[in-house]
Amino acid sequence: MINDLLQMDAFARRFGCALNPKLRSAMEADQRWPSKAAAPVPDAVPEVLPDNAVRFPDPARAEGQKRA
Repeated sequence: MINDLLQMDAFARRFGCALNPKLRSAMEADQRWPSKAAAPVPDAVPEVLPDNAVRFPDPARAEGQKRA
């Protein structure tokens, strides 16, 4: 998506309007750095959860439910 915005900015520059240079440089810098996960993905979900955790229903296991 950022790449699309930068391409639109490059096109708009030909007609005299463009993004703020600081914003454009920040967007370009964002593309150069790889994204990182906020937390590691667990290998398996434990069967017993702590008291403060809630298990969401698994849509793959939902039988007999109609889709909207």
